[in-house]
Amino acid sequence: MKVILLNKSAAPVFALIAISNAIQAASQIVVLYDTMDHRTKKYERFVCEPMADKPITAVSGINEELGAKLAAKGFDKAYILLGQFLLLKKECAAFQNWLKVSYGASSCQAEQCALCLLEWCYAFL
Repeated sequence: MKVILLNKSAAPVFALIAISNAIQAASQIVVLYDTMDHRTKKYERFVCEPMADKPITAVSGINEELGAKLAAKGFDKAYILLGQFLLLKKECAAFQNWLKVSYGASSCQAEQCALCLLEWCYAFL
C-alpha cells in the first residue's frame, strides 16, 4: 500500500473521510490530507504505537465525560472501540454518527476519534 500525505492547502479534512471510504477496498493508494488541526499530542501518541490495553480515554476525541458514557456501556478499552469501528467497516461517517447519536459526542469529538482510529488502522492493520 502506498500512502500519500498532502499538506493543508491541498484539501479540507472531511475529504480524508470521503476518499478513504471510496478507495480503501478498490485501490492500493491511500491519499491522506494532513490538516494538522486534528493532530493533538494525544492523537500522535495513540497512532504511533500499538494499542495494547489502553483505556478508552487514550483515544483522541474521547475525554473523561464521553469516556465514562462509553465505559458504562462496555466500551472501557480502546480496542473495544476499535472493534466497533471495524464492525462499521471503517466507515468514518457511520462511526461518527454512532458516537453522536448513541453517546452524545460532539461533531468535533466524533471526527477526531474516527480519524484517530482510521490512521491507527492504516499504521497497524
